[in-house]
Amino acid sequence: MSDGILSYSISELRKAFGDDAKDPRIIETIPRKGYRLIAPVAHLAPAFKSQPSIAVMPFFDMSAEKDQEYFCDGIAEEIINDLAHVRGLRVAARTSSFSFKGKSEDVRSIGRALGVDTVLEGCIRKAGNQLRITAQLINVADGYHLWSERYDREMKDVFAIQDEIARSIAATLKITLSPKEKDAISKIPTTDLQAYDYYLRGRQFYYQYKRKGIECALKLFSHCIALDPAYARAYARHCRLQFIPLPQRGQPQGASRTGRFRQPESHRVEHRIRRSSCFTRLGTVTDRKARRGGKRI
Repeated sequence: MSDGILSYSISELRKAFGDDAKDPRIIETIPRKGYRLIAPVAHLAPAFKSQPSIAVMPFFDMSAEKDQEYFCDGIAEEIINDLAHVRGLRVAARTSSFSFKGKSEDVRSIGRALGVDTVLEGCIRKAGNQLRITAQLINVADGYHLWSERYDREMKDVFAIQDEIARSIAATLKITLSPKEKDAISKIPTTDLQAYDYYLRGRQFYYQYKRKGIECALKLFSHCIALDPAYARAYARHCRLQFIPLPQRGQPQGASRTGRFRQPESHRVEHRIRRSSCFTRLGTVTDRKARRGGKRI
């Protein structure tokens, strides 16, 4: 840029700001050097407020026998599903938050790695019909607690506890829930606690993606459906497992299959996928209406 163009540009800026070269308030002339901005600079707040975000970590098993890992993981995932219904909240995926399971890392480091503002962690102690769940919401910025609560209830209150935790998180983060969001959070998936226990156990095997695990998961989800034919989530999981490719025992991964887990013919694959999708969608409708007297599957 030539000196003439620069001088003209500075002159136009001074006119626009109402500044005087002899008594400058905005732009000061430095002889034989150039110009300097001398106006006070203030930090402007962003025009919009970013959505709050959260990661739900796997809950710790504090039971004496240490045999409730499936239950702890299941409760954490149920809370993730509840919070995912809140439009004003960004929720880290289960795969992301559960990747830190068993790792002794600072919660602030975990939060930064997941790109969230807050982290929910907790522990569960289950003895017979008695249930104690402790949950705490932590601010990633400083590591301090934003909210904490302990629930000493019976097993029959497990869904109410999940509901209260989700609502407390929304209130702490100053999120106003719509009637639709409140209904989604408070929805009870099943009234049969044994079916719910089978479902949580089956989900633990579901995520192993191994032949034995898939077989166990199918049996457990089948038990869920037998106990509660309106249990939509059990139908959805069971249907998804119907077309997961599994090798025969003793064969390498990718080998052909026979028997129950044989690879369906090409013309049947699409049918199975459609049936699974149909059951999933039908299950969603039933899950929404069955508890209010809707037709059972």
